[in-house]
Amino acid sequence: MASLGKALRDLRQNAGLSQFEFCKQADMGMSAYTHLEVQGPEKDGSVKLETLRKIAKFYGMKPSELLKSIGE
Repeated sequence: MASLGKALRDLRQNAGLSQFEFCKQADMGMSAYTHLEVQGPEKDGSVKLETLRKIAKFYGMKPSELLKSIGE
C-alpha cells in the first residue's frame, strides 16, 4: 500500500509541477501541502477532508477516488 504522501508526490511529479507550482495552481498553502507530501498523515493521523477535496478536484477526481488509488 502506497502512502498518501508518496501518492501525492507521484501525482504532482507526473503533472510536471513543483510543490510551489501545484500549491499556486490549486490555491493551497505551501506548508500544509508540503507536510502532507513529506510526512503524510501517517505521522500525526490527520488530514482535513477539505484538503483532500481540493487536491482531488485539482486532479479531476473525487476524494474517494484519490484514496482508492492508493489503497487507503
